[in-house]
Amino acid sequence: MNGPTARVVVLDPDAVLGAAVAGLLRAQGWEAAATDDPDVAGRSVTSEGVRSVVVSCTDPSVLSGLRAVHPSVPVVALVDDPEGADAALAAGADSALLRPVEVERIDETLHRLLGTG
Repeated sequence: MNGPTARVVVLDPDAVLGAAVAGLLRAQGWEAAATDDPDVAGRSVTSEGVRSVVVSCTDPSVLSGLRAVHPSVPVVALVDDPEGADAALAAGADSALLRPVEVERIDETLHRLLGTG
């Protein structure tokens, strides 16, 4: 998609995978960074103007924690199975995408949630 995009933070307990997802999102035109620390992700929403969070972890408490602090920031969860998708949505994710997922699908989901697509 063309046009300006928003800042996104990728939260993944595996720093290498998080950096890879952030790199793929940058290639799509997003201003993306990665972290393996939920507190850093939450602070980046507040202090760095991050407008959406992509979460790639299986711990629903991470999602519910982000949602409690930042209820209006869209959260996209990358999950391994339908049960994980259900748990992510129940914990507050706005969208849950099953892995493996193409970066274009993440891109489309972010644009849809942010109203920029």
